[in-house]
Amino acid sequence: MDSKGRVSIPAEFRRALEANDPDWSEGDNPRMYIHYGENLKGGLEVYTVKAQEEIEDIVLDMDYGPERELSEDYFLTSTQEVKLDDTGSAVARVLAEKQAGNHDDGSIDLIWINGENFAAMRESDLLFGPFAEALPNFALTNAADNPEVVTDFTLPTEGFESPWGKAQITFYYDSAQTESPPQDMPALLTWARANPG
Repeated sequence: MDSKGRVSIPAEFRRALEANDPDWSEGDNPRMYIHYGENLKGGLEVYTVKAQEEIEDIVLDMDYGPERELSEDYFLTSTQEVKLDDTGSAVARVLAEKQAGNHDDGSIDLIWINGENFAAMRESDLLFGPFAEALPNFALTNAADNPEVVTDFTLPTEGFESPWGKAQITFYYDSAQTESPPQDMPALLTWARANPG
């Protein structure tokens, strides 16, 4: 998040935020809500505009009392609305700040970057680190068996980038139509050939 409350995120997340921001229009950046607080133990939770509006309706419909007070604090008070900015402008800002001699008080704390931007920023010494291996759940990435979590754009990340996820397929099925869904990729291929369309 930068000093103006803007966040850069992956394109897939941006599409979901756009679809759930009633005020969004083509060419504009979507909004989202970030929840923070001691109960998140240093973490953040992100909600779309529609989700936040639904939460607000639920909280405001609650009877007054301790439960509503806690809910208001968690979902309404400890919340910041932010509008997204483009990754490219965040990368440019980091570069400009470094060139201006600002090495300690930058406006970009966290950014999602693609492999090409990672390579360029690493080459220009624009990234903080190494930090990834110090993250509490880094061990769960099983980096020894998943080298893609420690490389980006064919370069070793050397702890200057944290993996945020891996590509995977999610298979949804209608249990009323399919009693026993495929459990692996070969079975999915066999099932798809037997059930075209």
